[in-house]
Amino acid sequence: MATHVDRDSNMAIRRNKFLTDFMDWARSHLGHHVSPEAADLIASDMTDRLADHWGGQLINIPKDYHWKLSQRDAEIYAEFNGYNYAELAKKHNMHERSLRKLLGRVRERMAEAAADRRTKDLFNE
Repeated sequence: MATHVDRDSNMAIRRNKFLTDFMDWARSHLGHHVSPEAADLIASDMTDRLADHWGGQLINIPKDYHWKLSQRDAEIYAEFNGYNYAELAKKHNMHERSLRKLLGRVRERMAEAAADRRTKDLFNE
């Protein structure tokens, strides 16, 4: 015999868990910059804003591993001075060969983006 699951209460549990987690995270991070009382007030206000503004909408938040990887790659590229392969490889816990490949991929992506901008400018003027 199938068991009845109250979807509304299950959703309420998930919603409350999400909002509580968000508020705890905000309070924790804000606590590094403001007083605990202010952090609590701001975190509560942020959570209320999130619930009031976005509540009732179906939102899928992707984990977006590739975005995080791109951020890391951009940071490494910004730190690169042309000579510090070994230093950066050690700092980012990579092999030097992997770091060189990463830098090559970043250069390639930057060149493609520049070419796209030139093509767009050529045909949109």
